[in-house]
Amino acid sequence: MGHFINSFNMSAFSYEGLGYVGKMKLRALEIEAIEEKKFSFYTELEETYQISTKELNAFLSSLQGELFMESYDVSVLHDKFVLMTTMIEREDPKDPTTINKLKFSFFSAFENAEDISKQIKALFGPFEKKFANDSAGMYVSWGIETNEGLKYYTIYNPLKEVLYNEAYPYIKGIEDYVAHYIHDDASVLLFMGKPGTGKTRFLRYVVQKMSVKFQRDVKVLYTMDSKVFSNDKFFIDFFTNDYDLLILEDIDLNLRPRSDGNDMMHKLLASTDGFIRNNHKKIVLTTNLTNVGDIDSALLREGRCFGKIESRLLSSSEASLLLKLIEPRCEYTFADPVSVAKVYQTVAKFQKEHPKYESPGVPLTTPA
Repeated sequence: MGHFINSFNMSAFSYEGLGYVGKMKLRALEIEAIEEKKFSFYTELEETYQISTKELNAFLSSLQGELFMESYDVSVLHDKFVLMTTMIEREDPKDPTTINKLKFSFFSAFENAEDISKQIKALFGPFEKKFANDSAGMYVSWGIETNEGLKYYTIYNPLKEVLYNEAYPYIKGIEDYVAHYIHDDASVLLFMGKPGTGKTRFLRYVVQKMSVKFQRDVKVLYTMDSKVFSNDKFFIDFFTNDYDLLILEDIDLNLRPRSDGNDMMHKLLASTDGFIRNNHKKIVLTTNLTNVGDIDSALLREGRCFGKIESRLLSSSEASLLLKLIEPRCEYTFADPVSVAKVYQTVAKFQKEHPKYESPGVPLTTPA
């Protein structure tokens, strides 16, 4: 394949102000270009780039093709590919010097994909966001069932989760436990417990540790929509795309035994350790069920399930200790068992009433 940089013939227009019809026409142009040229192979580059709006437009204008711009995304229609950018962060669309964080993906013929990938990486290499050891992030593709079928909405989240062992006294050494899970061949991790016991916070910590280990942002397929569970395409997408992790949150009824008429369990079992291996992809499930007997035993089989975490309320002494660790200034103690969420709510209330650097009339610290 010849180089697509240099020779340039572009027609461009502003995407903003097009209105709904205009935007749909642009999407139709993309689809038409993909279908007419038989671009059936989709590639999403893992690299994240940080580049100003002015520099981005200048580089994209050097491509041989038609350039269509909007405030968040840009499409380039070329005779050998359809290139798309996805903005993750944009500080000020009106300021051409503002730094954007973005990723690239494109449709092409299979035989051209590798060459196109190399050229994009070479062109934007100086703007690649290098992954720092102490940084972590995730791209979450949220699956939702709509009137038009299964749709995905991708969200980027930086991760700076701080987890206290004292919040999970039933897990012996959270950091080691999560590290072993990430390394283990078993794909499933099941977190059981009532709302407020720290399941979601724990999920984010698992993804954060995966991101640090892989030294890149983690790709997560996520849903809590029971209608999505019943769609075969959802599980096929997990297998056939480069997702690292599948998170199914609050899937109580869908964990029940197959003998109870739970058809979704067949799909879940096939995704975890069925005929097709999932190549070290991880699956984390959370449920408000508290009785292991309510869950299909096949899901818990050794080799498929790394472990099941059965959460509970913190005792009054455990909760008081956790509160003191998070906010040493707070002298409050709990009289009864409470949830992890209640502890964090108490911390938030205290910090709102007692700002970190000053209390009514008496500075706690002297400003530098």
